[in-house]
Amino acid sequence: MRDPLELRKKQIQSQIDSTITKLNDNFIRASQLPIQSQPIIQRIHIALHKLKIFDINQDDEKNFKWLIHEERTLAGLLEKFIHEINQYTVFNVVLPDDESIHEIIETELIFNPNNDLAMQLERDLNHDENKNILIDNFAFAYAQFRFDLLNVEAKQGMLSNYIDIANLVTNIQQWTKKANLNVFNMFDNIKKISDDLNLAENRMQNFTTSVSCSLLPIDIRPEDLICLFVPEYTSIMLVICEKYNQIDEFLNGRINKIEPLQLPLIVSSSGATNGLSSFIYRDQSTSTSLFDKQKHIYEITDTSIKFIQQLIALCMESKIQSDLLMNVSMSVKELFPIQIALSFALLILIDWTAMNLDDFYENIHLLTMTTLQEKDVELQKMKTNIYHLEQDLIKDEEDLIKVSQDYENAEIELECNRRESHSVRDRLQQ
Repeated sequence: MRDPLELRKKQIQSQIDSTITKLNDNFIRASQLPIQSQPIIQRIHIALHKLKIFDINQDDEKNFKWLIHEERTLAGLLEKFIHEINQYTVFNVVLPDDESIHEIIETELIFNPNNDLAMQLERDLNHDENKNILIDNFAFAYAQFRFDLLNVEAKQGMLSNYIDIANLVTNIQQWTKKANLNVFNMFDNIKKISDDLNLAENRMQNFTTSVSCSLLPIDIRPEDLICLFVPEYTSIMLVICEKYNQIDEFLNGRINKIEPLQLPLIVSSSGATNGLSSFIYRDQSTSTSLFDKQKHIYEITDTSIKFIQQLIALCMESKIQSDLLMNVSMSVKELFPIQIALSFALLILIDWTAMNLDDFYENIHLLTMTTLQEKDVELQKMKTNIYHLEQDLIKDEEDLIKVSQDYENAEIELECNRRESHSVRDRLQQ
């Protein structure tokens, strides 16, 4: 007899896998909307992370039911948000201008209470522990933002794609000359304009409406190597991001000197929902990380940091700063050698990560199609056995019905014989 507890565990794991699939589908839908709801996207990430680390043997049933309910709640919120977007009939695009920067006053520092980071800012941050927690959460949010942004851009073929961006700009500028407007194609042209404007808006999401900006593609930044692979190293990520922004300020003339890069101690924080540490194979009773922290993750982190340090150090050398490219560039986006180097570094890290899976060889059979094929064969055998058992059950039920009818007929015949016997006896007595 099969253990009911094991059957329940398998049932829970099946629900977890199904819920993760639904959340991933909803995340893709939410990320591709022209207007994105960051609170919904963040809640999807949190739910996904909790499901991935859910331990069937230790977590309670209440927590499991909450996660299942959370997926349904988020699906409903997303459908409602999409419905509201579809109700919009007017497209309003605010283009950037050259107005002076508005000075923020105290009353404008009141945050929306629905935003988790804003709520933390409103709390008492006098304690170092609270400050560190806020910094970590901010870094995790930024890492997740870059992770999502780069994934969406890559799937759309727009990551560092200057050719398509140039075509997009051309299409927006020349649509009045090329479009042959008439009654029959009016809605198609309106939709085309709307799609182009949405794409342009996505390209401009890193800028505010109070500054001038160029319509450029999303490209890879130095801290993205940390955001994608090891986002738990928050302090390193934020320092690199700040230094890269400082180089940008140097190029556009806001500062006249780039301070040396001084990285803090390499200390990891807990709470990251993506990166190599999030790849975990969870069996019925055990959890196994695909990448060892000491052997793989730390080695990749150390190599990535050294590469980024060398890359940023080049921008500080006097010989490089006197070079023509550094003199004519007004932004880090124009430093194409850095973008090319980062792209190659990302490809190398991806390949290196794949090679590290060889150390997972003793469990590699769990990740291949062989196990699935074996399970499928076993499932087919079980289905065949069930079919034969069902046929036997049907035959047994038919036999039972026949036996029951024979029994009833025998009882009737017995009763008739008994009555006839009594009748004969009575006649003999008379």
